Amino acid sequence: MRRPGEGLTFQEFREWGTAVLRKSGVPEAPRDAFLLLQHAAGFEAAGLMARLEERPPDGAEALFRAHVARRAAREPAAMILGRAEFWGFPVRVAPDVLIPRPETEGIVEKTLRLSARDGGGVRTIADIGTGSGCLAVALAAEFPEARVFATDISPAALNLARTNVEGAGFSARVRVLDGDLFEALGSPALDGLEGKIDLVVSNPPYIRRGEIDSLAPEVSRWEPRVALDGGEDGLSVVRRLIEGAKRFLKPGGFLVFEIGHDQGPRVLDLLERSGFVDGTIAPDLAGLPRVASARHPERNARPASFGARKVEECSVC
Repeated sequence: MRRPGEGLTFQEFREWGTAVLRKSGVPEAPRDAFLLLQHAAGFEAAGLMARLEERPPDGAEALFRAHVARRAAREPAAMILGRAEFWGFPVRVAPDVLIPRPETEGIVEKTLRLSARDGGGVRTIADIGTGSGCLAVALAAEFPEARVFATDISPAALNLARTNVEGAGFSARVRVLDGDLFEALGSPALDGLEGKIDLVVSNPPYIRRGEIDSLAPEVSRWEPRVALDGGEDGLSVVRRLIEGAKRFLKPGGFLVFEIGHDQGPRVLDLLERSGFVDGTIAPDLAGLPRVASARHPERNARPASFGARKVEECSVC
């Protein structure tokens, strides 16, 4: 295939970009080449498809070549574009936060199922380690009567989360707070949230420290290590998350969070040892164990059989 130059059509640029990305080992090269070309040309997908036999406008060729070079170096497409999509919302991203992933939408799906089963009534939500704020935005949309408190320890992530919350139109109901895990929720200014939160969600760091460098280059080179590093066994932050949720959830409130595909049995054990009940692990789109959930026990209630619920949704666990 000839090198891009003057006179090439959008389709020819698309084919060239796909070939370069494939040679560099980029997964889903055709999709990414199209997204990068779309961004460089400034068209929506349908608009670009209608113009594939036309020539790009001035400046689009150079920008597309630059985009392809960055993606060939395994920089994630979302970082190049500066945005991703989560639960139907555009989300701004940067190297300071994890890129929102389809697997994480499973947290939202699980909260909706739990809420429906429990008769609704979610009024107070905590998103712990909010990053880009994607979970806070999605849950604010799904629970229009709820207040959402989103926490993070990274100043850059906090700024980005505030931008995404404001862009989605939820600034009146979503507060983005500076603090490590639940630290900010204990502030007297929040009028005592301990024991009053209906739902705690999180996508915590859960990768084993020794495995981070072996992940795909898009992750190991470009995403923030602090958002990946779960300590030696991958569960150091998860343990703190569970203990904090036990303190801040109201009786009967739910904890829902993402885990590694091989962590289900250990996470369920941690939840049970901490007094949670009704623990389950739900699979992601690939059928792998991905979303853990459990309920803070009701006061004076006899806990349901925890073990009987373990395999309710995930036969792999």
